[in-house]
Amino acid sequence: MKTLELRTVGRYVLEDRLSGGAVEVHVARDAKLGSLVRVKIVRASSVQEADLARRFVHDARTLASLAHPHMTPILDAGEHDGVCFVVTELPRGDALADTIRRRGSLSVREALEIARLLGSALDAAHSAGLFHRAVQPGNVRLGENGQVWLDGFPAEPDAVAAQGYEAPELARGGPASGASDRFAFAATVFEMLGGDPATRRSKIGPTSDARETLGAPLVSERHAEPPPELDAAFDRALASDPVERPGDCAAVVALLRDAAVEGGTKPPRNQATTPAVQPLPLYARERRRQVLGPVIGILCLVLAAYLIGYDLLARARAFLAADASIESNVAPRSVDGELGRGEAASTERSTREADGQ
Repeated sequence: MKTLELRTVGRYVLEDRLSGGAVEVHVARDAKLGSLVRVKIVRASSVQEADLARRFVHDARTLASLAHPHMTPILDAGEHDGVCFVVTELPRGDALADTIRRRGSLSVREALEIARLLGSALDAAHSAGLFHRAVQPGNVRLGENGQVWLDGFPAEPDAVAAQGYEAPELARGGPASGASDRFAFAATVFEMLGGDPATRRSKIGPTSDARETLGAPLVSERHAEPPPELDAAFDRALASDPVERPGDCAAVVALLRDAAVEGGTKPPRNQATTPAVQPLPLYARERRRQVLGPVIGILCLVLAAYLIGYDLLARARAFLAADASIESNVAPRSVDGELGRGEAASTERSTREADGQ
């Protein structure tokens, strides 16, 4: 098959191969810009696969039009020599899965702030009719300055969520939906707080209780900070029946946030009105920099203009005062001099007349 020897796709020169399967993923170099990118190639050997490949490209273009700040940017999508491809930026930051492995669990505040940003990306995709199908910590990227990106879009034709993240209806052969993505989203938040989604539930069925486990502790038992109220909130977010789950990711975050506040994540003693769950200081600092940076710059320009204007005005006033002083000093002396010379001449004439007499 000629695509097996493919070395370039459009203007992208394929370099390292990252993964294979129905979708091949490569690091590639943009021959026009010289930058490194990630290229996903869908190989189609049948009419059905060709339809899936074209849908893959269509979904990529739809996502690119969203230009959501918390999705890995899509740079290009198209077809080359019978091969469909999608080009994205190389994944940024570290995988959330690696962060959880290093730290064991995140604070409630940190987990909910990551969830808020991640959920906004999922909700935007759902509003465009697109589903991820594989939301999990491995597909979430964290930047050094608090950025969050959802990776793995558009969904690959064979995308399947890992154990613990696959909604019960998907395991029963049902189609992907916003509800199934929200199940995986809630499972991701559950793991950020130290839970183990893979062993939380012992069986999959329309009446199974999300609290049934294979000996795995609940979040409130694993983590020193989360209150027991969060367990009840996760029961709803991870409900077996899709209808019982919140209607969007923002509602999932609100549900968990309210449970955290109700359960005793209390504000500081001297700040009773401060909400109990605040964004991470890291994220807050990033937002303050983004907002205050331009404002401070404008204020500096205004202050500089004021100081320059004040200095020029002071100089002008000083110049005018000096000029007025010179004029006031010179004019009287001239008049006094002329009067003095006139008086001297009159005295001299009077003296001559007296001598003559």
